[in-house]
Amino acid sequence: MAQAPTVTTSDARDPFTAPFTAPFTALVQRVLIAAFLGAICLPALGLALRLDRGGASGENRRLAPAPGFADLARPGFFLYAFKQYVQDNFGFRSRLVRWHSLVMLDLLRSSPSTNVLLGKERWLFQANEHVLEDYQCVRPYSDRELGRWTEAFERRRAWLAERGIRYLVVFAPNTSTIYPEQLPDRLRRLGPKSRMDQLCEALRATTQVRALDLRPALLAAKARERLYHTTDTHWNDRGAFVAYTEIAAALTPWFPAVRPLPRDAFDAVAQDAIGGDLAGQIGLADEFREEWLRLVPRAPRRAVFTPSLEEQQRHFKVISDMEHVAEVRDGAAGLPRAVMFRDSFGTALLPFLAEHFARIRFDWVDERFDAGLVESEQPQLVIQEVTERFLMRDPPQAFSGKP
Repeated sequence: MAQAPTVTTSDARDPFTAPFTAPFTALVQRVLIAAFLGAICLPALGLALRLDRGGASGENRRLAPAPGFADLARPGFFLYAFKQYVQDNFGFRSRLVRWHSLVMLDLLRSSPSTNVLLGKERWLFQANEHVLEDYQCVRPYSDRELGRWTEAFERRRAWLAERGIRYLVVFAPNTSTIYPEQLPDRLRRLGPKSRMDQLCEALRATTQVRALDLRPALLAAKARERLYHTTDTHWNDRGAFVAYTEIAAALTPWFPAVRPLPRDAFDAVAQDAIGGDLAGQIGLADEFREEWLRLVPRAPRRAVFTPSLEEQQRHFKVISDMEHVAEVRDGAAGLPRAVMFRDSFGTALLPFLAEHFARIRFDWVDERFDAGLVESEQPQLVIQEVTERFLMRDPPQAFSGKP
């Protein structure tokens, strides 16, 4: 039998490379290698030349600064600080983040960040800090955890009561709690109670703490207008006004001079603006624009802020621990003094509540309680505002430091 001819390597022709000569193929390879090296070196070059530096538009944090020469004395710290600086400031960072986000959204129909959930009608929801798990009620408190939370609040109340100081705890609901219909259909509540359900019930049943659950008022009011931002983790002015009205009404029996202003004391203003903190996290604050719904007082504010509200608004995106003091200097007779421990949800409450106190100190401490500050301020009232998502944290100590 005749043996089939053997095809040598030189005779085998790749149909894809056959039209190209060896010098041309080598040139293409060199161009690709040069393009790859240029792409990976471009961010470093941009950092060195300070080209297009910084985070995406609307990023809700201060970017890491460059370490100083003095930090070289601590090599471990210097390397860590330098790494953080490069990650936050490499060249063309904002552009690359934006391109990545657009590809994920437009081509893959997926969120560019695990911290942000795409909802219906271009709503964005927070997806980190176990917010979605809490919405689905899959991580309820254990008996021990619930006992430690209620004990912390009750110890604070008792400590304040010994000093003749009233105590009001206010829970600010997550966006997903008030607007569940805007969540993707795949998300369903799987358990009977959220952590806020558990804690509010336990505080009523086992303590003397006055706890204000804002969910009923917000759920009722949302039929009239939108109360939360669609691209941000917080309520807007109109949601904050609902919360303010409930807080002031709860305080009136204790302090008759504290009465909420009517809604017609404000003009409702709608303003087109770039997206909020969630849109900023995915680098698309300009793509996810929304109508910011504001309430502007018709009469001049009585309360004077230190720092001013304008300064507060100017620095809000980078200074999360700014303290505020507001005083009503004219017509303050009968108005109480207060301290409010708050988190970021409390920011929109500041201008509303400040009108009803001779002096009120706002301090950003999340769920903690600064007893030393209370002793220095000598208030008649302490308000503690706590966002629902913080209830997913470990139970707090009753006091920050010794009371």
